[in-house]
Amino acid sequence: MSLYHFTCLCHLPSILTDGLTRGQMPDFQSSPESPTPNLTSNPNREPHKVWSGSIHDDENSFSDKLRFRLTVDVPDAAKVKPQRELWREQGISRKGRRAYDPLGQSKFWFVHMGTIPPSCINKIEEWDGTKYVPADLAKCKAEHDLYEEVQLPGFRLMKRKSEVLPADIVDRVRAQFCRTR
Repeated sequence: MSLYHFTCLCHLPSILTDGLTRGQMPDFQSSPESPTPNLTSNPNREPHKVWSGSIHDDENSFSDKLRFRLTVDVPDAAKVKPQRELWREQGISRKGRRAYDPLGQSKFWFVHMGTIPPSCINKIEEWDGTKYVPADLAKCKAEHDLYEEVQLPGFRLMKRKSEVLPADIVDRVRAQFCRTR
């Protein structure tokens, strides 16, 4: 069974190393011990903009979650569950389902109950502004290497290595995520 997973440059290296371990759509029972990566049978970019957050990101930016389309051969079809079925099992209301799926695309959405190893990713394509083309992984690695992770309490921030974060911005982020009583 072949399905698709969309991702950004920020996550691509860890996916290629560790496999697909999680997705964008919430799974209210998921934990690091029970990963549930999201997959879709719809290869088109546009309908995914609402849930991916890419409506707000610059196209092909470091964080554009639709920048890369991975074609995945699911290793065990028995571990694939339709997103709608998972929501029903979890007791998500019809109103809640509509909030997650305002465009009615969930009929194309699936979750895989467990990690999908990198060996099951058989195609990696990058958005060129008009269509998906084979990704140049060496170029992607070079671009990714321009960034570094800044770990704040409860928050991970990716920034260009050449960018200096003003101390007050870091303090504001820390204050928001680490409120003291």
